Amino acid sequence: MDGTSNPLASVMQRYPELEIRSVRALDVYRTSHRVYVVNEEIVFRFPNTPEDVQALMVEKSILSRVSALLPLTVPRPLYASSGTLEPGEVFVGYHYINGSPLTREKLLSVRDIPRRRRLARQIGSFLKALHEYPADYIGVPLPQYERRADWQQLYDETVAGLFPLLPAGAQRRISVLFEEALGDSAFLQFTPCLRHGNLEPFNVLYSDHTGLISGVVDFHCAGLGDPAADLAHLLVHGEEFLDWVSLAYMYPREVHRRALFIHATHPLQEALYGLRSHHSAALERGLAQLAGSELK
Repeated sequence: MDGTSNPLASVMQRYPELEIRSVRALDVYRTSHRVYVVNEEIVFRFPNTPEDVQALMVEKSILSRVSALLPLTVPRPLYASSGTLEPGEVFVGYHYINGSPLTREKLLSVRDIPRRRRLARQIGSFLKALHEYPADYIGVPLPQYERRADWQQLYDETVAGLFPLLPAGAQRRISVLFEEALGDSAFLQFTPCLRHGNLEPFNVLYSDHTGLISGVVDFHCAGLGDPAADLAHLLVHGEEFLDWVSLAYMYPREVHRRALFIHATHPLQEALYGLRSHHSAALERGLAQLAGSELK
C-alpha cells in the first residue's frame, strides 16, 4: 500500500522492521481515535484532534509508569511516534489484550456466585493499587477531574442544554440531585488520586477461557480525580457487586455515597456528549434514561 492509502504509513516509516501481516480496524473510540489491530498482536491508536493528541501523550506517560505494577494487565506502550504532535501522524502501539467486555449480561452469565465475587475482588485490588500509586511519579502534569467547579459546570450545562428537552419530573429529579450535592460543603471533598476515569464495562475484559478478568483498557480519561469516579462505573452491576469490590478495596463510606451520585449523572453526561458532538444516538440514549429513571 502507498503512503496515501495506508493508514499505518507513519508506523511503517518509524518502524520499518515491523512486519505487518494483517490489519483490522476497530470502531471503539468513535470520533476521538482511529484504531487498528496489527497481526492480532498490537493495537495502534491515532488521535484525531490536538486535544486527543495531548490526552494520548498523558495516557502514554501514565501507562509507561504503572503497567508493570498493577495486578491486572493494562496496555503497555511498545511503539510510539516521534518528533510530531500532528493529528494523523501521532500514534501509540500497545500489546493486544484478549477478552470480551464484562457487561452486566456477561457477569450474569457467570452463574457461580463465588466466581463473581472473585471478579469483583480482582477489580478491587486493581483500583486499590491504581488509586494508591503516587501521581507525582508519572512525571508530567495530569488533568484534574471531579472538582466542585466541574460538577457546577455540568449542572449549568444540563439546565441550559438538556432541560428544554426533558419533562418537568426529570428536571426536578436532576435539580434535587445536584442541589443536595453542591449544597453540602463536605460531600464533594476528596483527596485527588490517580484514577482510570472510564471504567465502563467495555473497558474491563473477561476471559471465558480462564473465568477471570484478563485486563483493563482505555486510559484516555485517566488523571487526577475522585476515586469514587471509578467505582461509579461499576454500579452498572449493582450495589452488591460494589460491596464485593470493597472486600479487596476498603474505601470509606463517603466514597460509596459519591459513587452513587456520580453514577446518577452518567445519563446526563452521555446526553450532553451527544448534544455537543451532534451524536444523536448518544443524546437519545441519555435523554431516555433521564426521562424514565429515578435519580438517587
